[in-house]
Amino acid sequence: MFAEGDHGDGFFVVEQCEVEVLIGGEHVRSLGAGASFGEIALLRGVPRTATIRATSDVRLQRLERAGFLGAVTGNAESAGAAAAVVGSRLGARGSVASLRPAALAATHPRPVRRNVTSPRLQLHGGPG
Repeated sequence: MFAEGDHGDGFFVVEQCEVEVLIGGEHVRSLGAGASFGEIALLRGVPRTATIRATSDVRLQRLERAGFLGAVTGNAESAGAAAAVVGSRLGARGSVASLRPAALAATHPRPVRRNVTSPRLQLHGGPG
């Protein structure tokens, strides 16, 4: 799917099956149907904070960066919920700062969704 340190350009929701979350090469959790990932890089304007790898054939919904930011930051309640998710996922690894304006500058009025289906989506080679 993507590797820790990659540029973030989308938010994902697991539709079927499961993905594995790795930080520093170590398994930290698995995410099944209905779980989401990819929000930290979009909301904080930082590289991906974890590696996401499919553990079997997986089907995802993808929301492009602009659509995600427009949907989340256009509502105070949604922005607060997103900040809480980021905080819980970062835990001791980093403090939760307010959402950075630079990360929120590009918004789009309508979310752009794509179905992503692939047999056992795997990370392709990359740095470290």
